[in-house]
Amino acid sequence: MTNAPNRNQYFWHDRQLPFIEARFVREGRDIRSDKHTHDTFSIGAILGGASACHMRRAQYELDTGTVIFINPEDVHDCHPLVERGWAFQMLYVDTRWLRNLQAENDADAKGGFAAFDPVLSHDPEVFGPLVRLGKVLQDADVSLLGKEAAATGFFSLLLAKTASRPAAQRLLAGVGKVDGRKMARAADYIRAHCAQSLRLDEICQAAGLSPSWLVRAFKQHYGITPHAYLINCRVQRARHALKRGGRIVDVALDCGFADQAHFQRVFKRQMTATPRQYAHVMCA
Repeated sequence: MTNAPNRNQYFWHDRQLPFIEARFVREGRDIRSDKHTHDTFSIGAILGGASACHMRRAQYELDTGTVIFINPEDVHDCHPLVERGWAFQMLYVDTRWLRNLQAENDADAKGGFAAFDPVLSHDPEVFGPLVRLGKVLQDADVSLLGKEAAATGFFSLLLAKTASRPAAQRLLAGVGKVDGRKMARAADYIRAHCAQSLRLDEICQAAGLSPSWLVRAFKQHYGITPHAYLINCRVQRARHALKRGGRIVDVALDCGFADQAHFQRVFKRQMTATPRQYAHVMCA
């Protein structure tokens, strides 16, 4: 995984999530590109300032709060409006992964990738969640499952916002009646494997649900996301291990946390006490 947050420009990617990568620019006054294409779907959020983009034989001006959609192989170039500079976030998404999500949401073009149109969006209900997804991807405390579920949730929302009216109405209507048995299978699988680095498709196979449906239905049924449920299971497992006298560093690793520092941050947020404080109380 790459993440260098102290630099003006940095990239994020993770070998375990090969379908998505991100680029973040804090101050892009000197960042401009020649005409080029991507073999991915690209979506960008202008976080500050303004820029200009040439694409599809037209020029577009992008202000703060604008989202831009760049379909695979669209020729484009971008440059800042120099007097204002620009800050932005770009996500690059594998076309096959997105096409599969389109098919799950009944928003594809006869089995092929459905291109996004128009080029720009000024919808705060797209911009805000897109920026939040970028933060989730960078967050070292968010599990693999949390990042994958966040990406699935955002792009399902995006499809609902940009689909044809009948498809959009179906997507925005929610999941309707949730099958409690399938939700229980998903929860049981997470609980049984909470110390592992879980993937969304593993939980989907156990529950018999598609990724986009599971992400929406799980939160509707339990009130928290699959990632939050996973973290809760890890903390509860750690709590019992500490009561048995386990060493904090061993408990952290045995319960699926990246390291002791990660364990301490997450445990304190949920238990309002550090692992050491909790263990000391139980041993007093």
